[in-house]
Amino acid sequence: MKPKQQEGTRKATCRPTQGHWHQMNRKQRRETMRRIQRENLSLEVVHPDAAGIDIGNEFHYVAVPPTRDGEPVRRFGCTTTELKSMADWLKQCRIRTVAMQSTGVYWIAVFDILEEAGFEVYLVNARETKNLPGRKSDVQKSQWLMKLHTYGLLRNSFRPSQEIRTMRTYWRQRNDLVRGAARHVHRIQKALTQMNVQLANVLTDVSGITGQAIIKAILAGERDPHKLAAFRDPRVKATEEEIARSLEDNWQEDLVFVLKQEQDAYEFCQKSVLPRHVKARVSVEQASDFGWSKYTGCEGHNLCIETFGASAPLKQLLKKFGFSAKNIVAAAKKQIAQHQTRSWKELFFLDSLDNTVAVHHKHVGGGVHLGPAHVTLPRARHPTPARCLRLNRR
Repeated sequence: MKPKQQEGTRKATCRPTQGHWHQMNRKQRRETMRRIQRENLSLEVVHPDAAGIDIGNEFHYVAVPPTRDGEPVRRFGCTTTELKSMADWLKQCRIRTVAMQSTGVYWIAVFDILEEAGFEVYLVNARETKNLPGRKSDVQKSQWLMKLHTYGLLRNSFRPSQEIRTMRTYWRQRNDLVRGAARHVHRIQKALTQMNVQLANVLTDVSGITGQAIIKAILAGERDPHKLAAFRDPRVKATEEEIARSLEDNWQEDLVFVLKQEQDAYEFCQKSVLPRHVKARVSVEQASDFGWSKYTGCEGHNLCIETFGASAPLKQLLKKFGFSAKNIVAAAKKQIAQHQTRSWKELFFLDSLDNTVAVHHKHVGGGVHLGPAHVTLPRARHPTPARCLRLNRR
């Protein structure tokens, strides 16, 4: 038996409540359109000079109001010439604002060219542009986008400024290189283990000073365990005898070949993140500068704690030891001035915590202006070459 309906309650209907179009299901959308047609409801026009673009990987379909052109829907290619022709045609149709879906990365070039041409571009989420069932063609999609945008039913997505996008591009590329370097290290360890080289049991990291020296000697042809163990750094806990025992292995040419390939790939990733020709370097470490000179070099600057520590709230400690955006910017300016201010190309910030040290810089009167900077500095950690940020001058 069906449970009785309680008093004071109403059965749920498909009539939609207040909300956005994308929050309705198919039945609610269909009922809404029927109700609008039945009750002869009209929507307020918010953007009379609106156009809609259906983004594709080969062609873009652009729809304008039928009163603006004899051919209200046109197809344009993806080349820069075609996109500029699209912008010119939209200007001829007296269009001021354009809506498009965020489809993959194909929208970026269209967005940039239209924004540069002076249009107000709306980048909308695809879920907010759902159409009624049965309308699937590219022409109808562009017309539907134009209609929704005309009545102000679309929300513009957030897109950061050009400076943030530029830094984001470098940051993502740097993360890809760091992850690639880590993958190559794992493959180096796998090749060594397959040859029964138990170097990982006596060294914390095969990508460290001792591990890299031993691997390079192996690739150069050295096979004597005691000669290889002589590359031990004095700070390594394991003795030379222990390292020598771990290097008694079963050498195989195919695995040595794999080891060389992965070592070369690892060095390429490291050099890409931290090129040798870049001399202007600044490191930030909330502890001793031990280990950072390997990455900043003799000419770089290490912002660290050079005295005895202290116990106090974090804000007071940061102020006491000089960990502030002002001091970091000052150190960066000093590095730039030291390495030819007018011809500098790149600046490195090394942060032990994998945090973004965001320094907005621009060309001013032949020199370089830095500021403002935002730095987040929680607890310290041991430095690695992977934790660095490369900022290229635009």
